[in-house]
Amino acid sequence: SGGVQNPLDYAGLVPGTSTFRVVEGYKEGRSLNRTVQPHTSEQLSHIVITEGFHTSIFTVDDGSIFRTTQVSVEHATLSTFDPFEPVLLENIGPGTKVKKSIAIAVHAVDQPKVVTHSGTLNAVYEVLGTFDVRTPAGTFASICIRVTYSGSVGPASVDEESYVFFSKDVGPV
Repeated sequence: SGGVQNPLDYAGLVPGTSTFRVVEGYKEGRSLNRTVQPHTSEQLSHIVITEGFHTSIFTVDDGSIFRTTQVSVEHATLSTFDPFEPVLLENIGPGTKVKKSIAIAVHAVDQPKVVTHSGTLNAVYEVLGTFDVRTPAGTFASICIRVTYSGSVGPASVDEESYVFFSKDVGPV
């Protein structure tokens, strides 16, 4: 089918720290740590700290995984999503598109009760299929998720695509 049958198997939300190498972008070539901590005792919410980038809170709802909050290290901001941003949706097969309109509120980290920017992003979530991803750490059978974003938050216009490859029992690769 190519769809994600159990998103937790692919999300890499196992408590602990792993190291990854950035292969593209402004931090290209750097090795960074990714630390996962349980946020609730029921394992329904997790904190993921990606060194030098951001900290995100993920939650599990009806078998799917969503991002509820993200803190940007670089911009010292905290962003919340309503409804929560989809990360891995259960039982969505290749070619199926799920559209979400997400309200975003941005706060300065030192003033978390004050909204400094807000706006709406239209997100289109799609499973592209399965791929073998070759990395310096090995080859991983993975599911590719594409999310296309458009809209605006405060003064920023957004029009971008994000591709993430998730490998079973590993997480994002």
